[in-house]
Amino acid sequence: MNESHQKFYDFAMENIMPGKETEAEELLREGFERYDAGTYDQSYFDEVKPKYLELVQPDRWEGFKTAVSHFMEDLVF
Repeated sequence: MNESHQKFYDFAMENIMPGKETEAEELLREGFERYDAGTYDQSYFDEVKPKYLELVQPDRWEGFKTAVSHFMEDLVF
């Protein structure tokens, strides 16, 4: 996991609902693996975005969506 991934992982895990950490870790791991393999694209992001939002604490959705948007800007599709 590179430094950028670690920062996003730490941020994401701070915003996950209690009891949903394992599901979030699996989604994050898969996303980082796809990124490293060059297979993380807009289609995949659109597929997993609702899954992430189901795991985020409702009062933290807006901040999480903003952070994800910034992270996505760094990706080249």
